[in-house]
Amino acid sequence: MDASSLSLRSPAKINLGLRVVARRPDGYHDIESALQMVALADEIVLTPQEERITCEVADADLPDDGDNLAVRAAHALKALAGVDRGVHITLRKRIPVGAGLGGGSSNAAAVLLGLRRLWDLAVPQEALVALGASLGADVPFFLTAAAAWAEGKGDALAPLPPLEGLGIVLVNPGFPVSTSWAYGEVTFGLTKATKALSMLRFLLEMKRFTEIGPYLHNDFEPLVERSYPDVAMIKEALSEGGALGVALSGSGPTVFGLFPDAVPADVTSGLARPGWTVVATEPITDWEKVFVVPLETASDGEACSPGRASGG
Repeated sequence: MDASSLSLRSPAKINLGLRVVARRPDGYHDIESALQMVALADEIVLTPQEERITCEVADADLPDDGDNLAVRAAHALKALAGVDRGVHITLRKRIPVGAGLGGGSSNAAAVLLGLRRLWDLAVPQEALVALGASLGADVPFFLTAAAAWAEGKGDALAPLPPLEGLGIVLVNPGFPVSTSWAYGEVTFGLTKATKALSMLRFLLEMKRFTEIGPYLHNDFEPLVERSYPDVAMIKEALSEGGALGVALSGSGPTVFGLFPDAVPADVTSGLARPGWTVVATEPITDWEKVFVVPLETASDGEACSPGRASGG
């Protein structure tokens, strides 16, 4: 890696709760959601170059042009800051694509944070979050907190205490689910969902994390289960493995299970099925450190902080 390159982690998220409230005139949807970052992460390397923005994607079949959210984020920040600089983005995917884990939004957030550092830009955090909102509904979350309550189209955020002391298992059945399809089919405004999310938020705010299992809720879950039977199979397998609670993340198809401690090895091995990807992970508790990987040129552990506008 070039000595001037910057390495970043780009974490996944899960939705502990997700309610779709209404369709908005701008094409988005109003939602209520409890989001939590997890340690499963893509790897991004930003290498400065003259003027051009280029991208190379490893380990996934993704576009490397303007259809890639990371590339769009770089162009958007370049335009906002009015700079004539370039970067080569190397993206190593670990988060499954089209999985309901926010990988693309996280990649965009990581690029915004990393380029603010790499290009030494005095772009305030509020402006970066607003720019992120223009790229995608989940991007502001990744720029804000390790855990948060989201409303509006996902950009009205209130930090929550992050999960602690729980293990998380992610199970992806090996196929993508279209977010636009899911939003087009979902039913709005269920009373049951409102009550479940109210209790979920209360328990999270009180840090009563081991009690949240019965209140995990996702409006997309019945819809996705009907169309993709593997989702119901995964939920059942996780419950039988001792999960405190099980739910779909985002529009799926990834299902997560929460466990009262580190995930036992026999749980993950017992979930092995052809085509399924099983990952034992943990919640992220400190947003300030989540994207941090030391600069190649740094000494004595100096690292880039996502909350800083420039180095030093």
